[in-house]
Amino acid sequence: MQSKEPPKSSSVDRTAPRINNNLLSGVSRWWPPKVLVSLGMVAYAAWAMSAGPLTRVFLQIPMGVGSMLIAGGAAIHLWHYRILKAEAGELGMPESLVTSRGLFSRVRHPMYLGDTVMCLGALLAAGDLLALALFAAFGGIIVPLCRDEDRMMKQAFGEKFDRWREKTGAVFPKVR
Repeated sequence: MQSKEPPKSSSVDRTAPRINNNLLSGVSRWWPPKVLVSLGMVAYAAWAMSAGPLTRVFLQIPMGVGSMLIAGGAAIHLWHYRILKAEAGELGMPESLVTSRGLFSRVRHPMYLGDTVMCLGALLAAGDLLALALFAAFGGIIVPLCRDEDRMMKQAFGEKFDRWREKTGAVFPKVR
């Protein structure tokens, strides 16, 4: 008769971020909500702009300003996506730490800077309380998302990441 052995304790650190190059594996749990909220804000802003001035409850900024910020933020995001894709060869963790191309010399998460500019544009374009609530939700998502990704980068790149982190801001450039 075989005796049942107690289950062996796992040596896997369940709190450490996983790193591999499969789509959505190893990403922060905050990434899907970030995508939904940011795209939802842009879609809502597009609807609000088509609905006219009746939806603009508290902001009376010209909608064109918001539209330009949406386009500018999207351009920042796509530019840095292309930089990372060139380094990684596919979606996922790059093989080397990108620290000097584009805005990476100033911020660690320039794609999230682009998302923030885009969401600010959506807030200004829609100009109502729902857009303000969505912008606040986006801010509440982006902070822990950056922290999670910084932990993954620290795990993958060690001291090189630490040196880069000292010189850069997470989403906005450090004031020197």
